Amino acid sequence: MKGLWGGMICGTALQTLLLLLVLYRTNWNEEQTAQRMRKWGGQHIMGDYENN
Repeated sequence: MKGLWGGMICGTALQTLLLLLVLYRTNWNEEQTAQRMRKWGGQHIMGDYENN
C-alpha cells in the first residue's frame, strides 16, 4: 500500500511540474495571434451587392 501511494504522489507531482513547464514556455501572444488568423484570415466579407 505504501508503494502505491508513493507512486501516485510522484506521478501527480511529475504531471504538475510538466504542466507548469508547458504553461511557462508557451508564448501566449503568439497563440492569440495565430487564433485570430485562423478565425479571420482568409474570409471574404460579402457586401449587399454580392448577396443578390
